[in-house]
Amino acid sequence: PDGSLLVQLERALYGLPEAGKLWHELLKEKLKSIGYPGYIAALINSYEYKRKQNSPLPPDYNSRKITPEKQELLDAEHKTLYLKELMGIAWASRTRPDILAAVSHKQTRCASPRQIDMDDLGYMIGYLANTPSRGIVIDCKELQLYLYVDVGHATHEDKKSHSGGIASCGRLGQGGVPIVCKSMKQRIVALSSTEAELVGLSDLFDILLYLERLFKFLCIEELKRPYT
Repeated sequence: PDGSLLVQLERALYGLPEAGKLWHELLKEKLKSIGYPGYIAALINSYEYKRKQNSPLPPDYNSRKITPEKQELLDAEHKTLYLKELMGIAWASRTRPDILAAVSHKQTRCASPRQIDMDDLGYMIGYLANTPSRGIVIDCKELQLYLYVDVGHATHEDKKSHSGGIASCGRLGQGGVPIVCKSMKQRIVALSSTEAELVGLSDLFDILLYLERLFKFLCIEELKRPYT
């Protein structure tokens, strides 16, 4: 009561300011111990999938017809399982930009996941099982900044579009290395693909501005202004 007693907790408690920091430190050490390939293998072994897949989501994802049975909402137990599995896959997307768009799509269903959404997670696990060794290899030969932006028009069920972007050091395909990737659902309904592309560029251009300022802070001089 008088402040003279100091107690050291063996684990973080919810509600304490230090809880989040200690959790991330524990997670970081755990991931270091198993290694990134080990984390992907753990995901594959922890969750069910029907077969190995060649894409993170079904090829007919935007045009498929969903039966009433597949549209049924998950109960509380399966919803918890859905969120757990999705967050596990989302962590892997930090070094797997090829699954980032699929993860972003499924994250929009966190509040009310359906059976079809759970099936899609199994599809994603099947894709990881088919490509367990993929990742980002950092071998930077050029410090010129580039930003690549692409948009899928009206890909969501509410007809909103989806933006994706990759910032790289050097031109991709010519020795460039991706350093930042982002995938997000647009906040407005675009009336055309051209409008959606402009919205996507507006949403993601701040990545390039941030990296340019970061390079200046680190005293790294680019060859030219960033390219988009």
